[in-house]
Amino acid sequence: ITDVKKILTKKYQQRKESKIMANNFPNSKTVERLRKRYPEGCRVKLIQMDDIQAPPAGTCGTVSYVDDIGSIHVNWDNGSTLAVVYGVDSCMKIRED
Repeated sequence: ITDVKKILTKKYQQRKESKIMANNFPNSKTVERLRKRYPEGCRVKLIQMDDIQAPPAGTCGTVSYVDDIGSIHVNWDNGSTLAVVYGVDSCMKIRED
């Protein structure tokens, strides 16, 4: 348990520092661009997520909304609902045939 706690603490601190150091919050134009690119109901594929409970890379899901700080909220096909954090995580829009 101690090792898991250390790993979680380190990951949280790295994520926190990356946001503070780079001031990764997008401006309103960027948020609007993200909302147009990832509208509610569009399908996405996870590329990378910096979270110990993240779905595996390649997991697909449906966008529910983009919030005011640019996080893309997704209902992942595996049941997870973790958001793709702007400037930290990444996903790509996919086509439904």
